[in-house]
Amino acid sequence: MSTETITLQVPMRLYADLTALAAEEQTDVVGVITRLLKLADRDTPESHRRDPVFALIGAYHSDQPLIDDIPASEDPDLYLTQAASGEPVGEKHAWEIAPMRYQKGPEGRPVRVGMVAEDQP
Repeated sequence: MSTETITLQVPMRLYADLTALAAEEQTDVVGVITRLLKLADRDTPESHRRDPVFALIGAYHSDQPLIDDIPASEDPDLYLTQAASGEPVGEKHAWEIAPMRYQKGPEGRPVRVGMVAEDQP
């Protein structure tokens, strides 16, 4: 066990709740916090956990939503243009961000300019 310590500041009301819970469970406050953190980790959906494989292979994972379901690897310039605008992702469609490359298709989906419909993914 490590001998290093840190000071954790919590509101007095929260500390009182933690102390009461620790007394009820016949443990100390640190034990209660440890148990609560383990429960929170266990209850975290698998999709929200960081996959250690990404770090191992040097891959990047982003929680940023896709623009019209277009992967960033398919059109990185679309994402660079959107980032340069300063607006949050999801505010605009691809044809609004890059009108020279996209237009609004018949189903309300983006269509690459110069590509035939059957060429679209």
